[in-house]
Amino acid sequence: MVDKPRKHGVFGTLWRVLAIGGVMVGVGALFGSSGEYVSATGKPTAPPSRKSLEAGHEVEDIHVGRTVQILIGMAATTALVVGIVFVMVWRFNVDHREVWSKLTSQQTANLIPPAPRVQRDPFADLAQVRAREERLLHSYGWTSADHSTARIPIDRAMTLVVGKSLDMAP
Repeated sequence: MVDKPRKHGVFGTLWRVLAIGGVMVGVGALFGSSGEYVSATGKPTAPPSRKSLEAGHEVEDIHVGRTVQILIGMAATTALVVGIVFVMVWRFNVDHREVWSKLTSQQTANLIPPAPRVQRDPFADLAQVRAREERLLHSYGWTSADHSTARIPIDRAMTLVVGKSLDMAP
């Protein structure tokens, strides 16, 4: 069996180009440096003194221009991705409506499975089970046929147990 190459379409190709371009711009902005000491305003400054280096002080300012470039790139990429997602969702809805409009009445008819139908109304059955369980949780009664074990309401059991150890006594 030979695998067919996947077709990515315009959006897939555009997404890849933008992602690679965004990564390259971000890496370039982070690591691109001229090697000289530059202040936050972008003007060259004197190298740090030996005294400040020995004291362990920060010797470089944050480069505001590069930080702004990175933030603008991130915002543009985010806006583009959100736009692509909206276009794809809209296109999916259009395709979805077209498919449903082509179905015949026989394809959209409610089907009743053939006999034997074990559960006619599963939701009513589930409601009955839940009601029975609630009754058992909130009432007294025997759990064994020889009347040696009993059950008590859950609220009463919780008040009896709160604050006591549940470990078996040795």
